[in-house]
Amino acid sequence: MYSAVEVKDNYINALGASIKGASFYICDGENDSDIEKLPKNVGIGSRALVIQTGHIYMFGPSKKWSLYNGVSIMN
Repeated sequence: MYSAVEVKDNYINALGASIKGASFYICDGENDSDIEKLPKNVGIGSRALVIQTGHIYMFGPSKKWSLYNGVSIMN
């Protein structure tokens, strides 16, 4: 199960294009296919925190949720 915590508004970039705002989700776990159930009509850079593992997933330009292997600073 997942829940949307924050959904940012769309914005206009320097080229005048409308960019979909990023969203933040919290998931209970990875084993319940929570990541697969996350919406795919979100902005690039959206992220999901998995409570059970602390893993962060990010929505990338490939339109897929991927495990983030970098350094995460949550504020």
